[in-house]
Amino acid sequence: MTVAAETMTYASKSTRQGTRATGPTVLAAGSARQIAALLAPVVGIIDKHSQFPVARSVLVRRDGGEVVASATDLETVFSHTATLDGTEAGRASGAIDAVAMLKVLKGLAKDDQVEILVEGSRARLARGASSYDFTAFPEREFPDFARTLPKESDAQGSLTVDATELHRALVAVRDAMAEREVRKYLTGMLLRVHEGTAMVAATNGHWLAKYDLASISNSGTGIEVILPRAGVLELAKATKSFAGPVEISVHAGDQPLVTVGLGALHLTTRPLEGTYPNINKVLDDGKLRAGARLVRAETVAALKRLKPATTPHCQGVSLEMRRDRCGLSVKTYDAACREDVVVAYEGAPIKVGLNLTYLQEAIASIDAEHVILSVAQETGANGYVESTVLIRADEAPSYVGAIMPMRL
Repeated sequence: MTVAAETMTYASKSTRQGTRATGPTVLAAGSARQIAALLAPVVGIIDKHSQFPVARSVLVRRDGGEVVASATDLETVFSHTATLDGTEAGRASGAIDAVAMLKVLKGLAKDDQVEILVEGSRARLARGASSYDFTAFPEREFPDFARTLPKESDAQGSLTVDATELHRALVAVRDAMAEREVRKYLTGMLLRVHEGTAMVAATNGHWLAKYDLASISNSGTGIEVILPRAGVLELAKATKSFAGPVEISVHAGDQPLVTVGLGALHLTTRPLEGTYPNINKVLDDGKLRAGARLVRAETVAALKRLKPATTPHCQGVSLEMRRDRCGLSVKTYDAACREDVVVAYEGAPIKVGLNLTYLQEAIASIDAEHVILSVAQETGANGYVESTVLIRADEAPSYVGAIMPMRL
């Protein structure tokens, strides 16, 4: 018996018994592949540890054959719009446990025909005679922030950038965002647009990464906003597989919002409050520096081999620069490990201590064969450089990073 037939049977019985017959409402219908493609792009933004079950669900809204799936972590909303020809006319909505539903969909054949139905507090994924039940909530219980989105006409400033360029920029700076920080704004990424130029930057207070966006167009006033971490990470995933222009708009009001459009995907986020650190002051401190050119892949591999020797209390790596070799060493109470990598360096022999994880992630994020560490020639009483180390690459001129030195 089909789902439609089951519904008709239920309605007939209810009518004969003199009760009100409503039956389940169809939210979406199509192949398992189509339904999975509708839900999968948005579930990554969900805060799996939220204490509110409805916040861990995905809001599905249907208007005829057009279906919109939206998810939120209460700071950022990710929405995906799809056209499903098998879905009936009319409007319907409901919040469903899409994470659990996707696990079932992955186990089905891609061409299996399925329906998502909601009735009261239950959602059902129906496939022929088989059905899978999940928790559901009415749309009115979904966070207001995720249901009321700004109009494009209200945009105060906007930016258009190619998705490939934006993806390259996000990958270059995302690891520099702080994961947990008292200063909330350091957990996000700065987006600044001024007089036809645009850049993104992130820092955790010890490592800074900056990327200048190329081939942009902007309108309205300048933009300076701090985008939340979760939204940045999901945007990096979305731009990886998207080809075309990305539209970014800033909406002013009682609650400022930033919207990002990538075709069928749409992101809306609340920018973080706070004053971002002075990036130019960090990157240009007037120190005389000498450049050390390293092979990126070789250096990342060497740091990866050294990392197991670090401890929570000893996370530094010492770099000893010489004309043609750079010694990387980690010393703890229990171990002393060293790796040598090839370097092209014209300055005087020098030593610098850096956080190994920050250095590894900074070098790995650059899309280039070689990286250049610009090291100041002044040392402290312990013989180590005490000024910020800059990281650049001739093949990626848009990127520059900076890591604060450590005392080892």
